[in-house]
Amino acid sequence: MAIPILKMVGKVAMVGGALYITAEHGIWSNPQQASDTLQRLTRNLTMHDDYLKQVPSPSQTSSLVKTSWNSGIQTVCTVLADSPGRASAWSRQMVSSAMGSKDK
Repeated sequence: MAIPILKMVGKVAMVGGALYITAEHGIWSNPQQASDTLQRLTRNLTMHDDYLKQVPSPSQTSSLVKTSWNSGIQTVCTVLADSPGRASAWSRQMVSSAMGSKDK
């Protein structure tokens, strides 16, 4: 019981820390400040050119984000469309298991 809670706390802490750091550096404010932060990051990483070559271009990133977004939307819509049937099946299963336990 404690392990899943610790995992969740760790995940929340990592996401919260990432959001805090990016907010402190102005990523979420205005485009100019985000661009300045990117330039500072690029200047700091110039000694690691092999890493910078692996970073995808903005057009590649945009395409990946669109694909991931569409996939996520399709998954959510599928789950919402299937939820009445699943709820009905689960309720039938619960009723049949409750009836079976009463007989015993």
